[in-house]
Amino acid sequence: FIFSPLFIGVFLSTLVVLEGRPSEVLPKLRQ
Repeated sequence: FIFSPLFIGVFLSTLVVLEGRPSEVLPKLRQ
């Protein structure tokens, strides 16, 4: 399976929902 940008985006979004901490995760995505 190829780790495409779309898959990575969905994976990170899932982590945000599971953790319930978008305020802490978003800054990491913008680095």
